[in-house]
Parts: sequence; C-alpha cells; structure tokens
Amino acid sequence: MGKFWITASLVLCFILGFAFKHYLDFRFLEKMTGRENKGVKLSEMQKAQISGAILSTPQNIPPTDPVTTINDVIHAQEEEKPYKNTAYLTPDQNPNFLPIRDWSVPFTEFATKAAIVTDQDASKIFYQKNISEKLPIASLTKLMTAIIVVESKNLDDVVKISQQAVNQEGNAGKLAVDEEITIGNLLKALLIESSNDAAFALEEYFSSKGEDLIGSMNQKAISLNLTNTHFSSTSGLIDKNNYSTAYDYARLISYSLSNNKIWNILKTSSSEIRSVNNSTIHRLINSNILLGRVPGLIGGKTGYTEEARGCLLTVTDINDKTRIISVIIGSDDRFGEMEKLINWVKKAYRFN
Repeated sequence: MGKFWITASLVLCFILGFAFKHYLDFRFLEKMTGRENKGVKLSEMQKAQISGAILSTPQNIPPTDPVTTINDVIHAQEEEKPYKNTAYLTPDQNPNFLPIRDWSVPFTEFATKAAIVTDQDASKIFYQKNISEKLPIASLTKLMTAIIVVESKNLDDVVKISQQAVNQEGNAGKLAVDEEITIGNLLKALLIESSNDAAFALEEYFSSKGEDLIGSMNQKAISLNLTNTHFSSTSGLIDKNNYSTAYDYARLISYSLSNNKIWNILKTSSSEIRSVNNSTIHRLINSNILLGRVPGLIGGKTGYTEEARGCLLTVTDINDKTRIISVIIGSDDRFGEMEKLINWVKKAYRFN
C-alpha cells in the first residue's frame, strides 16, 4: 500500500511539473511576440512555428509594397532593428529560410541618401534606407542604356563618331571625330569607363535608324513595372527628369543579370578597344575601384553628378549559392560606404 502512494505521488509530481513547464513556455512566447496582456491568442500553428524557431529578417517584397509581414507573427521590439514591423520567426534548421539575421550585429546607418541590399532576385531585402525615394542616378543610367542596346542591336554594327558626341562632358573613352567603331566596343567604353561620348554616339545611331533610344529605355522601365523610374538621358548627365529609386534599380539589376554580355563587361577591370580600321586604340580602365578589392564582388557601375552625388551599384557573390545586389545613391564616399555596406551584410546575416 505504501509503494502505491509513493508511485502515485511521483506520477502526480511529474504531471504538475510538466504542466508548469508548458505554462512558463507559453508565458515566454507571449513576451516574445509582444502579445502579453493584449487579449490576443496564438493559434496552435503559430505556437508550433515559434517554439522551434529563431528570429530572421529577410523579407519577401512584392513589387508595389516593400514592407510585408508573415501572418503578423512577430513584431521587432528593438528600435535599432531595420525592419521594425517585419521581423518574423523561421526554423533555424531549414535551409529554405536562410539567410538568418544575427541580431548580435547591430543595425548601422550609412552615409548615403538611399541604399538597398537584396538577393539576386530582388525579392529579399537585407538592408534598406529611403528605398522608394526618387533621386537622380547619374551614370547608373547607363545600365539601362546598355540593356536596350544589347537587346535590340547587332554589336558588330559600326558607328561613326560625331563632333557632338566628342563634345560631351568628360574625357572617358576619348573617342575621336569621324572614328568608326563597333557598337560592341562602344558598349565597353560605356560600361567600363562610363564614357558619355559613347552614350551619345549610341543615341545618335538609334536616331539615324529612326529609333528613340531614350524612349525605348522608358518603355522598358514600364514593362518591368519600375514605376518610380524615368530617363531623360542615355548618359545620366542630365539630372532633371532622369531619376529612379534604390528599390527600382535593384530590380533592374536583377533583370540584367541574365545578360552575360553586359556583366562580362562590368566585371572587366581593364580592356583595349580599337576602331574598325585599327587606326585608333583606346585603353579602358574600370571606374569601379572596388573590383579586386572586395572579396566576391563580380562587377558594378559607377555614377556621379553634382546633384546626384556619388552613386554605385554592385553585385557580389557571398558563396556559391548566394549573390547579393547592392545600390547606393547620393553619397560623398560611394566606394567606402559600399564596401562597409557589403561587409555589414556579410556579418549581419548567416548565409549557410
């Protein structure tokens, strides 16, 4: 009889202890979610999601709204977190939820008007600052110029350089009046040295065929649903009505990544191009000084005007499975800030 009561007492203690543990777990979850004392009940599915999860922040961003939540599960509590209304929980062991934010690395401000870092599909945002603000983008414009040229023209076609093209601001490219050069070589001058001469020469070539290069650039922006983007120049020298947003441009970069002709040029640190009769040789040096300096950086495009300030876009391989897109608009230290931004993302997220 004594053994029965001892056994019964042990079983009862076990049951009470188990119940008390689950009560404490539930109270902890209420605090984690900010739902304590708010009369909000978590569903069984939400409890299950939270109980085996850790905090993660990359967001799935629809084209029209760069801030979303998943089932409104978790709201970030710390003021310094960049996604105050979008942090949510994901299972640590599931690779489909990588990358995962490491909150031991604090959020950092960067000295730029606008900035964004996304995955290569521009569907997850790892850093954002004023990403929907319309701003002049200077020579970042030339990425769209190159897209239209590559998609619509034979790169072996020959262009004769005019005096007006040579008179464009800047010395990049150093094209000569009456020089005949292929579109493919003009494209290299456009993207490697950011030649305004090349941009204008390409615009003139389109015009000679009865085509509007700038109009085609704007039509492309519309077709890609870049609703906050407009071009009034092929070079970006004209700031008025030539603008975009960091978010729109990240999406344009994502679109361009499938075009190897463009990115094989953008990853080139130096090149030599010749006129069609080999009478003139142009030695090109890439204006992007981060090439070869930032590990994993495969290419990018620079831009600068007095109004736009320093602009820079880059694409960087984090590992063999992950590639990020980074855009900075309006910085007095575009290279320094970009390097810091990429390094911050590498530290702030676990990618494998």
